[in-house]
Amino acid sequence: MQIIDPSKIISTIALLLFFSNSSSDGRSPIDVVTMLNADLVKILQDKELAVEDKWQSLSSIITPVFDLKSMSQSILDRDWKEASKEEKKNVMSYFSQYLEFIYRENMNNFNPNKLSYIGEQIKKNRAIVDAVMKINGQRIMISYRLLRKEQAWRLYNVYFEDVSIVDNWKQLHTAMINSEGLQGLLTTLELEFLSTKKYQPLDR
Repeated sequence: MQIIDPSKIISTIALLLFFSNSSSDGRSPIDVVTMLNADLVKILQDKELAVEDKWQSLSSIITPVFDLKSMSQSILDRDWKEASKEEKKNVMSYFSQYLEFIYRENMNNFNPNKLSYIGEQIKKNRAIVDAVMKINGQRIMISYRLLRKEQAWRLYNVYFEDVSIVDNWKQLHTAMINSEGLQGLLTTLELEFLSTKKYQPLDR
């Protein structure tokens, strides 16, 4: 599978519609995406909101909507079982902040008028919502994967063409885990995040 550097997919990831965590009202996955789109547009177009307030608003939408445990478990694979509770917590925290950061950095590039939904598939507690985004005359296929937990649809992966954000992040860090172990990865991430001020360890 192709490995793409995060800097090369940031502009595309920023076009994601991040899902709300409330499907207990009977909304289908595609309804959730559409309604969330409206919420995001309101934030983007609100000229009275300061930049930091917009960050906070986006974070409040993004953070609870992902199934971070499932995503982090997929990233660590077999290392998840051997990880301590603290290590699992830190991985989920860093991955959550990674998602928040790439969206915050590119929120102004989002244009809902260029996104078209083309299908929804629901099978038991899983769903797929497919969409097409037009970027510079090209059609980019985006496939959102959702899992229903406690009557709420939550995002656990997103594919851009054939590349998923979970697999991409995992492959970029697998070498580090293999050579220095999970603790080595966490130490590296902490130093990188703190030095770039992109992320900070959170008590989540």
